[in-house]
Formats: sequence, C-alpha cells, structure tokens
Amino acid sequence: MGNLTTPTNDTAVAGSDSGAGGSSDTAFVLDPSGTVGSSAIAGEGFNSDLAGVFGDALHASAITASNLVDILPTF
Repeated sequence: MGNLTTPTNDTAVAGSDSGAGGSSDTAFVLDPSGTVGSSAIAGEGFNSDLAGVFGDALHASAITASNLVDILPTF
C-alpha cells in the first residue's frame, strides 16, 4: 500500500526472488507518503520469516534463518 498519486519503487517479496522460498514467509510495505520507496523481503528457503516496513525510505529483510522478524521503524 502506498501513495497512489506519486509513483514509488515500493517492493514486497515473500520467499526468494527465484520463487523457491520456504513456507510461512510474509513481507509487507505500508508507505503512505510514497515519495522515495521502501522494501520488505521475507525468506530464502526457511520457515517463519516476516519483514515489515511502515514509512518511506525503509528497508526490512528477514532472510536465510528460521523465526526471524524485521519490522521498521524501530523505536
């Protein structure tokens, strides 16, 4: 989800780029301003990975291990 009036380069990938990721991978991007772009990439073949981004110009990735969680921004 992002700003529909300004084009962004927001990306969310669950699993690997080749599509051979594991199960239970989750990636999300919520970028309301949508001016720079953000990305979230979840897993590369392992289980229970989650990556999340809330905001602009943020990048979260939980890859290549079990039970990883990356959620940005962190306070």
